[in-house]
Amino acid sequence: MWLFDIIKNGTLVDNQSYFVSEGILTNRRLGKSITLSAKSKGQWTYPHNDESAIWHFLNSVSRDVEKR
Repeated sequence: MWLFDIIKNGTLVDNQSYFVSEGILTNRRLGKSITLSAKSKGQWTYPHNDESAIWHFLNSVSRDVEKR
């Protein structure tokens, strides 16, 4: 599953805490994990597999929330 799809379908809109390690997204409270897809070498970049843009967005949102 792509991180883009998780965000797009609202899976993370639940006010819970998650952490990511080695391509695995884990819900801290439930202990459930989702293995994230990764773009392979030479694969075209599309919105759904542009991990750097998605992580940049998440980090900027996180910084904005911390400022408030």
